Amino acid sequence: MLTLDGLENLVELEGGLRIAHNEALLSLEALGNLVSVGGSLGIGGTGALTSLAGLENLTNVGNYLSIFANDSLLSLAELGNLTVVGGGITISDNTILPSLAGLENIAALSGDLSISGNAVLPDLTGLENLTSLGGNLEIEGNAGLISLDGLENLGAIGGGLIVWDNQLLTSLAALHNVTSVERIEIGVEKLTTTFGNPALSSLAGLDNITELSGSLEIRGNHALTCLAPLSSLTSIGEDLIVSKNDTLTSLGLDSLVCVLDDFEITDNPELCSSLARALRDQVLAGEGIGDKIIIEGNKFCLLP
Repeated sequence: MLTLDGLENLVELEGGLRIAHNEALLSLEALGNLVSVGGSLGIGGTGALTSLAGLENLTNVGNYLSIFANDSLLSLAELGNLTVVGGGITISDNTILPSLAGLENIAALSGDLSISGNAVLPDLTGLENLTSLGGNLEIEGNAGLISLDGLENLGAIGGGLIVWDNQLLTSLAALHNVTSVERIEIGVEKLTTTFGNPALSSLAGLDNITELSGSLEIRGNHALTCLAPLSSLTSIGEDLIVSKNDTLTSLGLDSLVCVLDDFEITDNPELCSSLARALRDQVLAGEGIGDKIIIEGNKFCLLP
């Protein structure tokens, strides 16, 4: 199928629309009159589609918007009139997509925002008007991503902040207005493999986070030297895990007084174990640690 001819009179859909796994599809122009999709809209698995031309009049998607695995897609610009997405947005595995421009009119999402596997995307420009997110912010496996620029107006994340396996990402500074988030995972461990962000040198941007109801996990970020931007954090509702950060030399969690589950600082070869023990003692002197304490594989230092 090269086109969607025959759908020219489609204006509103009560349910969802999925256009997927059609390597030959060249055009969505038959959807030029489509204004609203009541359910989810998914466009993916195309090999020849270079634009979303045909969706210029779309203003509303009732549930999730997913743009995935479109090997030739160059632009989302035709989504410029989209103002409401009732669920979340997934932009994933679009091999040569260079920008998120076209999503400028999205101000809030009740679900997740997932940006993953977009090899040449350098930043998140196009999301400048997004102020609140009800679910997770997931930034994963974007090989060319350098910064999160575009998220400067985001203030609240209802779920987790999950950032991993972005090989060139150097900064989280665009998140400087975020004041609430459920949990933070900067790097993850899957089975026995750690996927961090090897170029990330600072957690600046997380300075306004004061408490987490979930975990704080910092794993495999080999350029990260300290956690000082988290100095306002007072309590962690689940685990604290700081592991396998090769150049980490200080912690800087100066306000932390409560970890409700595990306290784990392990395998950070340049971090003095005495600093990990000092943080443990600081938390124990406050509201305490709820479960296991594991401090191992860090640097032995005669002085802190």
